[in-house]
Amino acid sequence: MKQDDPLASVGAYGARIDTLADTFLARNEYALYGMMRYFMGYADERFNSTAHPVGKRIRPGLLLLIADSYGLLEEAIPVALSIELFHNFTLIHDDIVDHDELRRGRSTVWKLWGVDHAINTGDAQLILTLRALEEPMQASPKSVAILRARLLDRYLEVIEGQYLDFTLAATELNDPSVTEETYLTMTNKKTARLVRAATEASPILAKKGEIEIAALGDFGENLGMAYQLYDDWQGIWGVSEKTGKQRSGDIYERKKTLPVIYAREHLAPTDRQRLEVLYDKGTPDKGEVEEILGLLAKTDAQKVLESYAMRYKEAAIRALTRTELTGSTKILLEQVTRALVPDVVIASR
Repeated sequence: MKQDDPLASVGAYGARIDTLADTFLARNEYALYGMMRYFMGYADERFNSTAHPVGKRIRPGLLLLIADSYGLLEEAIPVALSIELFHNFTLIHDDIVDHDELRRGRSTVWKLWGVDHAINTGDAQLILTLRALEEPMQASPKSVAILRARLLDRYLEVIEGQYLDFTLAATELNDPSVTEETYLTMTNKKTARLVRAATEASPILAKKGEIEIAALGDFGENLGMAYQLYDDWQGIWGVSEKTGKQRSGDIYERKKTLPVIYAREHLAPTDRQRLEVLYDKGTPDKGEVEEILGLLAKTDAQKVLESYAMRYKEAAIRALTRTELTGSTKILLEQVTRALVPDVVIASR
C-alpha cells in the first residue's frame, strides 16, 4: 500500500463498497432508485450506469482499513455500506435545506427532480441504510447484535445533530442560546458521531475489549470534529481555487460557525451590535462581508478556530497510541488525519 497518498489508500478501501452499493440500490424499475444511484455516482441523469462513483468514501474507508488490520475485511463490508448510505441520505436532505443546486460538481437530486422526490428518495435510502445491516455477516451473532444497536444509536445522534443545526440556523445571532458550547455540541452530533461510528464498528465486530473500542471511537470522533472545524475555516478564509467554493461563502450564507460566535462573544459592545445587525438582517453584500471579516479579525477569531481544529486533530492522533493496531496501520491513520486537517492552515494566512 502506498504510504505517500494516505487519502487515496483510504479511498481505495472505501471503494470496495461501490459494486455492492450499486447493486443494492438497483431495486426495480422505479426512478426512485435511479435517483439514489445518481446521487452516489453510479448513474447519470437518465439513470444510465457510469463508471465513476462520486464522493471520497472516507468513512467506509476508515472502517474497512481498521477491519482489514483485524482480518475482518469482507465481514465488515455490509457495515461500511450502511454507514456510507446513511451519510449520503443526510446529504440528499441537506441539499434541500440549504437550497444547494450542486453537489460534487453535479446537479442535486431536488434540483433535477424536485423537492418532493428528493425528500422521498432520502427517506427510502434511510430504510436501505438499515436494510444493509441485515445483510449476512460472518461474525458472532452477539457482536453483530451489539454493532447494529450501536450504529442505530449513532444514526439517531446524527439526526439529533441535524435538529440542533436547524435550530441554530433559525436563531438570531444575538440570542443568548447561541454559544460556542451550542455550536460544538451540534457539530459533535451532526458530524463527529458518524465518523466515530465508522472507527468503532470494526473493533466491535472483532470482539475487542472496551478499551480498544473506546480508543478507536475517540480517534474517529476527534477526527470528525477537527475536519469539520477545518471545513469551517475554509468556508470563511479558504481560497476559491483550492476549495472550489465561493470565498467567504459561509458568511454570505450567514452560517453561525465557531469564529462568528466567538467574535460575537468577544467584541466590544458597539462592534458586537454591528455584527449582530449585519448577520441578522439578511444576505450581506460584498462590502458587508468584508466588514464582517474585519470584525472577526478584531477578536483573532481565525486563530482561535485554527487552535480548536489543531487541538482536536492532536487528540485524534493521541487516541491512536492507545489502540492495539499494528504500527503501519497507526502510521497510515495518522497520515490520513494530517492530510484531512493539514498543519498549513495557520501558515496559509
